[in-house]
Amino acid sequence: MDLKALDEFVNLPDPHYNYTLIDRMILPFHGISADYDTINMTSQKWLDKSEVDKMVWSHKLEITVPKFWSQRISISESCQLMIMTDQKDGFIADDFFTFIALKHTSVGAKSVVAVLSGALPQPLTFYNDPLRCKNITGYDIVACSWRRFMNNTIAPAHVLVQFPIVKAVVRTMDSITDYVKKEYGHDVTKFTLVGLGLSFKHHYRAYCGWSYMLRPFFEMNITQELDNPRFQELASHLDPLGKEASLQRHTEFLVKKRAVMGRRVSEGLIDIHQ
Repeated sequence: MDLKALDEFVNLPDPHYNYTLIDRMILPFHGISADYDTINMTSQKWLDKSEVDKMVWSHKLEITVPKFWSQRISISESCQLMIMTDQKDGFIADDFFTFIALKHTSVGAKSVVAVLSGALPQPLTFYNDPLRCKNITGYDIVACSWRRFMNNTIAPAHVLVQFPIVKAVVRTMDSITDYVKKEYGHDVTKFTLVGLGLSFKHHYRAYCGWSYMLRPFFEMNITQELDNPRFQELASHLDPLGKEASLQRHTEFLVKKRAVMGRRVSEGLIDIHQ
């Protein structure tokens, strides 16, 4: 992987970045409690108004911090962060299933647990696009950004939508670290990330074909361009299964049809942020 372009994009300061506490709930749990905080976070500005309709990216961040009455029980310095690309309506803690699941996980793991919703703001419209990528969601957004990169040989790597998604996740970890320290006096030093990833060649070899989920890539003929030098450049920026020495010490977990396989790999996906 060529991480230079991604690192530079993620580390570039953005004056739009900020977060605000929207709501707090105290969740009792058999003599133990957990604070459930809902935060509105703005991670960045991506592209400009001539290219997309959503330039400034805002997200919903839910953080659960367990509270134990016994001083002998310590909270882990690790935070479990679930990354969701969809965006729930509003910024009020009204999702009963979400905060009950977070409460149980947080108390059971004795750690801070968080959910980032809307890592990819959608629907999204790309302007001046020959295929009229308007009000699209999910993999349609990814496919459109890939095709725009491949069809424009001078386009910078950050037009790939995974770049701002990664930046949103990193700003989320920054926000959690800062917020939990200020509000609870607790240091979060490590993160375990849970979310979706995509590697085309690995996917094709695993399924011996293309899943229906990759319909947008198939319809835009991206699946026919895997050996194209421009696609190879694209993959060098994004493919988590590409070889990278700096990731050797990380563990990758692959979940396929309810079967879970954890393995130490030399070409792994970063799942711990330090």
